[in-house]
Amino acid sequence: MKLVGKKALMVIAPAGFQDEELFVPRQLLESAGVSVTVASTRTGGLKGMMGGRATAMTTVDRVNVGLFDAVLLVGGDGARDHLWSHSRLQALVREASKAGKIVGAICLAPVVLARAGLLADKETAVWRSPEALAELKEARVRVADADVLHAGNLITANGPLAAERWANAIIAAIAEMQRELPDICY
Repeated sequence: MKLVGKKALMVIAPAGFQDEELFVPRQLLESAGVSVTVASTRTGGLKGMMGGRATAMTTVDRVNVGLFDAVLLVGGDGARDHLWSHSRLQALVREASKAGKIVGAICLAPVVLARAGLLADKETAVWRSPEALAELKEARVRVADADVLHAGNLITANGPLAAERWANAIIAAIAEMQRELPDICY
């Protein structure tokens, strides 16, 4: 099933995003027919942890969440350095979740969801760095023994080796949303 007309926002750090967590899911989403917009804390050329390059087309501050079916946060060391404390990003994921959008985070990025209050008393997949684990414990979030976890409209994954499975879970969730839409005749 082609997901024509579906849109995903992928948010990356301006430096130090995890290359595979951006490039693999973006390619799979686009192959499935999903239009992908990359956003960051600034526009322009950005560099990943492994040297990969990406272009942010917009900033988190300018995003209209209503235009997207999914909001996806990419991890890497840059997520900790640039995204964890970004209050507008926290508000954006809260707004997306409240609107029933798919909200995804991989690697270190689930901490943004925790800080936004979306994971309290829930479980998440996450990269098990000491800093991330401390953040999640403080936010009353249980760490799942899973590479990818799909709970309601939240889809989390633990790192680059799970990037393909994370993307496939997101694609399946978008497809399910598409199937749930009623047929309307005029």
